[in-house]
Amino acid sequence: MSDEDPIGIADDEQLLPEPWLQRGELPDFARVVTGSALLGLLAGACWAAFAPRVALVVTGHSVDFVAAEPAGFMGADAMFFAVVFVAGLVSGAIARWRVPGAGLGVVLGLVLGGLAGAAITAVTGSVIGHADPLTAAKHLADGVHLLAALKLRSLVAITGWPIGALVVWVSLDVRPVLHELLHPGG
Repeated sequence: MSDEDPIGIADDEQLLPEPWLQRGELPDFARVVTGSALLGLLAGACWAAFAPRVALVVTGHSVDFVAAEPAGFMGADAMFFAVVFVAGLVSGAIARWRVPGAGLGVVLGLVLGGLAGAAITAVTGSVIGHADPLTAAKHLADGVHLLAALKLRSLVAITGWPIGALVVWVSLDVRPVLHELLHPGG
């Protein structure tokens, strides 16, 4: 405290913590989130194109499974995870390449943008996928085979995108440190 400030208000400003996200990092954060969201549209199209679907058969005005195995549903979720993991690797590499000295704004952008991108992937893949089989069954004859609509059933699979993005980000961050540890002075 000083003589001019007997209650110590001026000194309290020095005790305040620094903000965890600097104002200059907000544009980087916004670019990474926006880029991840746009990449989510492409990833959704890839998921719709490559995901296995469960075969159905029309019986009357309803549909039944051709084979009563859940493998098709699990395969679609596994393909979703693979697609968003690769999209995460791509977004992490692009972010590292385009914003090399970035800080917490880019890392938060990779995590939140990855979750948003994965959600957009799920919605896009479902929209591009086949129509509702019950609606189609009303207009089809008995015995006609069709494919079930694509739907993400394992919501934990959306974590594949941020995991992939952070794997790239951290591995590229650690590489110079490991090189120095393994080859000191060289």
